[in-house]
Amino acid sequence: MPAELVGTFSGESLQAKDVSITISADGAVSTTAHFIFDGVDEIKESQAQIKTIVAVAPNIYRIDDYDGLIDAIQPGITGLGGTGFVAYVGFKIENDTLTPIAFVAPTAEEIPSVQPTDLGVNLTRN
Repeated sequence: MPAELVGTFSGESLQAKDVSITISADGAVSTTAHFIFDGVDEIKESQAQIKTIVAVAPNIYRIDDYDGLIDAIQPGITGLGGTGFVAYVGFKIENDTLTPIAFVAPTAEEIPSVQPTDLGVNLTRN
């Protein structure tokens, strides 16, 4: 795991009022997100194990393989998905701010050539 990604980051998203993600040196990821849907509080805890992470730029990483829940590696986000495309998630890190990103293309073979999309969540290092 790249050292700059290791640690605990927190903040909020457009969908969750509190988001926290902890990334360990061995690739273990633990996320807690506090969502409010239709006035109902829901705290979701998710875990994943990143198996393969690729640096696509000096501060941009794509997760190519993991075990566990995708919620853990796209903290504070729901509803990413659909048909007719392939999506890989990852992280951008800049000035101790972790931003979940997605690489989206029609096929997996095209993923390495696409620019990532910012998922609208900025988490600061604790």
